[in-house]
Amino acid sequence: MSDIALQTAAELRAARKDIERLTHELADCQQSNMTLRRSLDTIELAVRGSNDGFWSWDMQTNEAYISPRWKEILGYQDHELANHIDTFTAVLHAEDYAHVWAAVRANIDHGQPYAIEARMRHKDGSYRWVYTRGETMRDKHGQPLMMAGALTDIDQRKAAEAALLKAKLQEEVISAQNAILAELSTPLIPLTADTMVMPLIGTIDTRRAQHIIETVLQGVAVNATATVVLDITGVKIVDTQVANVLIHATRAVNLLGAKVILTGIRPEVAQTIVGLGIDLGRLITYSSLQQGIAHALRH
Repeated sequence: MSDIALQTAAELRAARKDIERLTHELADCQQSNMTLRRSLDTIELAVRGSNDGFWSWDMQTNEAYISPRWKEILGYQDHELANHIDTFTAVLHAEDYAHVWAAVRANIDHGQPYAIEARMRHKDGSYRWVYTRGETMRDKHGQPLMMAGALTDIDQRKAAEAALLKAKLQEEVISAQNAILAELSTPLIPLTADTMVMPLIGTIDTRRAQHIIETVLQGVAVNATATVVLDITGVKIVDTQVANVLIHATRAVNLLGAKVILTGIRPEVAQTIVGLGIDLGRLITYSSLQQGIAHALRH
């Protein structure tokens, strides 16, 4: 056989091998496409009955499919946004861009879950919170072919969470302010090692009355106080409730082995107490704080 014939036969054998290889690759590609199509059909069927928007990204051509519902979530009609990966990029909030695409790359390169909350620009110019997630589809060799997933509108949920957090923070601030005001409105001031003074100012309601009694009892117990001077010079209105607070505080302090001196009994206060028929019992009273302190120091 001549050299030309041998060369021709070798080229034919090489061509047959190339044809066989290309045939196998075509079959693999067709199989991958069928698998991919079935996966897309399954995803699309799953989201069709939901309120989510569907999307897919062909990594071979960089083309994308963005469903009408996906666009509707952002206020657009189907024809107003192009079916291209750049559309997704264009509407992303600048502050979310980096971590969203980092999550996408992590799914493509390492198979890590892609499910993330982000902000996207609405047609009206505002930004809406969405929950976007997806999965990379691969060929039999593990090479990425396409990514597909869904988009959920979570803007109302995020607004409710923000409102709840704001209300909680306001509640904490108000609670802290109330605690400070309560402490300032019922200060227990050490006078000597065994004598303390509590000047009361303003209106005494039920909650403050309870706080007064608790503060006095805690102060007596912790400091081994022998005498507590309660001064009501700054209490504008002395009624039955105020009188009951004083009586209850006195009795509770007495049970701890200490005594109470009540000061600030102005003429109108004395008249009110008598008029209400309130019996202050054996409670020691003085018209001024100075007199009460002097009594406490003498005894």
